[in-house]
Amino acid sequence: MENAADGSRRSPSLRLLCPKKSILSSPLPSLLWLVGSPRFLQPVTVAAALRCLRFLSDDGPFSPDLPHEADEIRGLLVRGFDIVGGLFVGSANFESDASRPLELAGELRQRLFGERASHGMVGGCVDASTGDIRFLVSESEGSEVVEGQEVLWGDEPGRSLLEKGCLLRCELQLQLPLYLPSDETMSGIEARFSSLIESTAANLRGPHVSYLVEGPTATFDESHHSVILHGNNLNSVSQLPINTNTNKCSAKIVSCSEFLPTKRHDLSSIRENADAIQITVLSNQSLNISKAGSTVPMLKYFPAPAPASLRVIDLKLDILCYSSMDLPVAVAVSELVIPGLADQLSIMKKAIVSELLTQQPQLCPYHFVPPGLLIPLTAIYDTRYGEIEEKQSMKFALML
Repeated sequence: MENAADGSRRSPSLRLLCPKKSILSSPLPSLLWLVGSPRFLQPVTVAAALRCLRFLSDDGPFSPDLPHEADEIRGLLVRGFDIVGGLFVGSANFESDASRPLELAGELRQRLFGERASHGMVGGCVDASTGDIRFLVSESEGSEVVEGQEVLWGDEPGRSLLEKGCLLRCELQLQLPLYLPSDETMSGIEARFSSLIESTAANLRGPHVSYLVEGPTATFDESHHSVILHGNNLNSVSQLPINTNTNKCSAKIVSCSEFLPTKRHDLSSIRENADAIQITVLSNQSLNISKAGSTVPMLKYFPAPAPASLRVIDLKLDILCYSSMDLPVAVAVSELVIPGLADQLSIMKKAIVSELLTQQPQLCPYHFVPPGLLIPLTAIYDTRYGEIEEKQSMKFALML
């Protein structure tokens, strides 16, 4: 009976949407992070492989600098995608090496999201001499790690991502006032700036903030759908009541698919963000919410305890999120868009804090799909670099 049970136990299958050549073309040796979307795609599905960017200098390419790597991946990875595994490219021994990238991926994921993964995780190796790829699969936290015997490579991987999911995009420009006492130390300035960023992130769910959700530009035969969600109502999106009298759903329960055209385009729409649902952040800071129903504007006065100077911090946020088509848009805003904005605020804070008293970095996020990948990534570029390079070129030309 026991042998029959063992024989009937199926080895977990692994589905890869990323092109096989994107893995085999990686330099030897190297470490790849496997990216999926456990919440929206089938279990143990890999959508992309990203090369590790930060290593411990003395320990080789199989020893990542996880604290710095987590900072890099947090900025690159679009919300809705997750770390689902790791892969050693150029391994000499599968039996001894395959479990290590699985462990590293789990540690990286914990640094990114503050908790261990509850979804399936994958570890693997690419043989240095033959190019063969073998995988270990753990279907859930604490489950047995077994070798994945069935590996499925998607015939049309881009179509799988497009048919099951969609993109949401939110752009937000901020001007944050930072008041600095004349006798403030650098550590005090950094603490004030950190507090300002944290309060700004917290206010994204405040009563003064609303989110306008709009579909892509409507075609001649399709209407343009939009709803407004209020920030202080997004904490209760797990309770999505339906109005039984009218047999209609509230704005909270409208799914993402309601905002998208019936006929969607090919994979280029992901590369160009053409079909992204647009999220616009609206703010009414003068609204008086202390009295129910009051529409009288409110003014607050904060006297400075000592002479102070004002620095205005200009920030341009621009995030993408990946969601399933049937996810309620209120859940997508609450659990993907708002955390994505908070993450980008935190990333920009680290880039700006050391230059608060000098020239502020001009940070500009942009989204791109690198060759060989099917999912978009986000990078944050300091536009001053171009100005500096131009000035250096002009100076060099004058010297000639």
